[in-house]
Amino acid sequence: DYFDHWLVIGSGSGTGGVYRCYLGPDPFDKSDDFCLQYLEPFSQGNLISNTVRVVRFSPQGELWVGTNFGISRFDPGLGVNGLFVDVDIPPDVVFGPDITALDFDTRGNVWVGAANGLGRFDAATGEFTLYTSLNSGLVSDNVRSITVDHRTNDVWVGTAGGLSLVKTNSGKITANVTDVTAFPNPYVIRSNDDLLRFNFIDDAPVRIYSTAGELVAETTVNRSWDGRNQSGRECASGVYMFVITAADGTVGRGKFLLVRER
Repeated sequence: DYFDHWLVIGSGSGTGGVYRCYLGPDPFDKSDDFCLQYLEPFSQGNLISNTVRVVRFSPQGELWVGTNFGISRFDPGLGVNGLFVDVDIPPDVVFGPDITALDFDTRGNVWVGAANGLGRFDAATGEFTLYTSLNSGLVSDNVRSITVDHRTNDVWVGTAGGLSLVKTNSGKITANVTDVTAFPNPYVIRSNDDLLRFNFIDDAPVRIYSTAGELVAETTVNRSWDGRNQSGRECASGVYMFVITAADGTVGRGKFLLVRER
């Protein structure tokens, strides 16, 4: 597979775009080596800007590029040799456009740094969340580097004012449904934005039960749970159980504590 031997090189602070180099099955044989350069014009790759700051691969193998004018994602299915597509930031959010850092957690969420905060694209919903020194524990809005601890999915953020830690409470994603956990646990509801999530790699049906065995709600891994029953009413604080059924019929079970503070 040729794709297994591609080497992607970002040009750093220069204006050379991105190089995609094929090294061949034998890296010491130079006769079959060649490189493709992707630049800003559509005819040359459709990169959002030629000034590349950072390149990263997602857990699914997608190439994301942070530039001085935003983010591009590579789509190998477009054109003859693939093209880049722009990754849009919501128009009502002030973020970037100069991207300084980029990394992925094991759930596929994209963490992005800029001089005016830390952003996250949710892998399940595509929703963009902005973290700043005003709404989170960031010591500075000027983000210089991002490193995700893939054991815990916690995000270490290097800023102009020092080091910050963003705890995601998501844990490592698992492909074994019997190892699935619900997070955060306890599940504290303070606003409509607080959702219960599950660290399963695939989308799958989820059923929530009371400790008496009564069905409370049905959802999916990707949709998460908002703390409401099937009628849309808010569930009371207490212990609940969940059951997840994988595509092959394997069942995973667990329990969690719901604490309602609103």
